[in-house]
Amino acid sequence: MGLSIFLTKGGIRVLLLFAWACMLASCVEGDDENRPLRSYVNFVNSREDSNDGVDFMIDGNRLRTGSVEVDSASGYNQIYSGNREISVVPNGGSASDLLTKNTGELIRDKYYSCFLAGTASQKNLVLTEDNFTAPDSVKHAKVRFVNLSSAAGKVDVSIRDNKNLFTGQEYLNVSQYTTIDTSRHTIDVYIAGTNTGSLSSIDFHPRSRKIYTLYLRGAPQNKYKLWLRENKR
Repeated sequence: MGLSIFLTKGGIRVLLLFAWACMLASCVEGDDENRPLRSYVNFVNSREDSNDGVDFMIDGNRLRTGSVEVDSASGYNQIYSGNREISVVPNGGSASDLLTKNTGELIRDKYYSCFLAGTASQKNLVLTEDNFTAPDSVKHAKVRFVNLSSAAGKVDVSIRDNKNLFTGQEYLNVSQYTTIDTSRHTIDVYIAGTNTGSLSSIDFHPRSRKIYTLYLRGAPQNKYKLWLRENKR
């Protein structure tokens, strides 16, 4: 016996709506597959030679966030993933005013920090992946250290009257993250292998399960300075 299907006007309307919904879902899925891959980069100006702001550029295109002042950060910028040329020019300058440049690979959906460091004669870019995995314990935070002072050489970073957090950190080195308890601390930076004559110090009260980056910049003539930033998306 044959099968007869009868549709009322309402049924036809439902059928058409169902077909439209399927088509829309298909389009969204296709768009997702073809959407450009993106990474996220936070640019930090930690140059030693000047207090002037700089502009960061990706593949020759200036960031929309504008000038980044010394010891300031741009916040995370969406950047197409892949191998990208990162360059730095003075505030308002053009590509012909280049201060430094480098190429780095940006992986899809990853977050990075890019630090400008160095002196008038030798500037460097440090690109490092950021990690937002929080400590398991609510009594801990995570912190890492970046040595951005060319004059300091190797340094140790320690909790005053307590223990070393990082030892033998060379210029442009980015440490691994380590956990730190959430009590109040004074953090000191010393020439590696010594524990007197702190180059710089900072008071640090980490918050539960937050992620931080400490970095040292400067030179004897303009004073070393230890800076602290919370890594926030």
